[in-house]
Amino acid sequence: MTPTIEDIRKEIRRLDGRLSVASREFMASAVLLSMLQVGIGPRKLARFTGYSSEQILPIIRNCKRGGLIANGRLRRGDWFGDDGSGNGALYFWLDANVALGRIKKGRQPS
Repeated sequence: MTPTIEDIRKEIRRLDGRLSVASREFMASAVLLSMLQVGIGPRKLARFTGYSSEQILPIIRNCKRGGLIANGRLRRGDWFGDDGSGNGALYFWLDANVALGRIKKGRQPS
């Protein structure tokens, strides 16, 4: 079954239960995870997440600048622990900070 935006919100709350749903951090995290479902198009992301294109565009721009988006696709790090390191959540939060423009370059997938 394809995850819904509510599934994505639940996952973010699982990763950090203290994060406010109204925060920029929550929004950037939701947009990043939503990119895995609907791609990087701002209109598709807006429809899926409920955030406006104006809120989403800076996240996309930061992801492009930080190397998380290349050739029209999201290049995620090992967010789900596929490498066996146990660092998936750490990689995800690092990439979320790239999406927020706080870190200039994301961890590049191997």
